[in-house]
Amino acid sequence: MKDITINDFLSVPQIKAAWKIYQESPMGFARKCADEVIGPNIKKINKRLGQQNDPLFLAYLCEHAFNEYKEATWTTSTI
Repeated sequence: MKDITINDFLSVPQIKAAWKIYQESPMGFARKCADEVIGPNIKKINKRLGQQNDPLFLAYLCEHAFNEYKEATWTTSTI
């Protein structure tokens, strides 16, 4: 298994679209992101990553990254 980052499979506009979904509906983020951002681009994503991928799994990866970012920025902004 290789390490990947969001930038490895999403473009900047796609990351912005995913971030907007995350901010608007954090509880249903993964499914919505998989359906609206990752799913429609899965062929390009699979080609970039060199393997078949599950859109929902990649959406969970995004959710984790966004949660980590949110926690890190909250922590540093409250010090």
